[in-house]
Amino acid sequence: RAEILRNLSIEERVIKGPVLKRGKQICEEIQTNPEVMAAMDTLAAEMGVPAERVHKEVASYLKEMAADFSMLTIEMACIFMTLVFNRIYHEMVVDQPGLEKVREAARKTPLVLLPCHRSHIDYLVLSYIFYTNGLIPPHIAAGKNLNFFPVGRWFRRAGAFFIRRSFKDNKGYTLAFREYLKKLVQEGFWIEFFIEGGRSRTGKMLTPKFGMLKVIVDAIKSGAAPDVHFVPVYVGYEQVIEEQAFSRELGGGEKKRENLGALISATKVLWAKYGRLYVNFGDPISCREALDRHEEQLARDAKAGVAQVGRQHDPDMLFLRRLGY
Repeated sequence: RAEILRNLSIEERVIKGPVLKRGKQICEEIQTNPEVMAAMDTLAAEMGVPAERVHKEVASYLKEMAADFSMLTIEMACIFMTLVFNRIYHEMVVDQPGLEKVREAARKTPLVLLPCHRSHIDYLVLSYIFYTNGLIPPHIAAGKNLNFFPVGRWFRRAGAFFIRRSFKDNKGYTLAFREYLKKLVQEGFWIEFFIEGGRSRTGKMLTPKFGMLKVIVDAIKSGAAPDVHFVPVYVGYEQVIEEQAFSRELGGGEKKRENLGALISATKVLWAKYGRLYVNFGDPISCREALDRHEEQLARDAKAGVAQVGRQHDPDMLFLRRLGY
């Protein structure tokens, strides 16, 4: 009986995910965490400002950022996406053997999905495939530019959390982002982000960015969760919907900002056909196993007297680069 219940619990986690919490509750739990409160007080002391001010800023950033996941929204969105995808694509070709490997990895740990990024359709397609194959859709890192009326709230309810393009010099925002992502890992939510950072305009892969990857690896190191599996995903199109816009931008044209007008004009894609859409899944990579191999290599290097010199040879950075690529 215990074995049956254990396996049922595993399958339930794969299909339903962890216990869902409203975005407001997630933010409150982060803000009242003693470690986070201490980090905010330390930051306030470094900046020479009242601690209350930093606490308010971090609370504001978390509210701006946090997803508010709703399965009802996912179900409604998938009905709508079925109609749209059937209208604009001849076929959606999904790597079913690869998807089964993903399902097996999900029985062991939460997943971090890392698709390549060529179109705004990428945001939708993985959630759609997971839902229609009985898997919990992920929380998705989305640019703040997509948080516009009227779709921002809908995206948020579908699992999107919005992040700014650049916040390197904003220590309060960096703290909020790090703790939010760590909380998602700790709670066991599946996460999706684009390791290239932005959409490729040429169809070629862009070099990986390491910011979000570092936060998740650090969360595993700190014991926030025992492990996650990174899943490389290829999403390919016979014809990209944004093809004309990319051609204009590559020719020196200015990138148009996402807004209600752009959303309305985008409805014209419903009257065109874009061939086939392909989704392939790479072998899931255990973060813990990768870290263990890295630490074993460092121990062997130390024993052999191999020195690591300078930032480019920093062991942690080398590990992130190898993992990212």
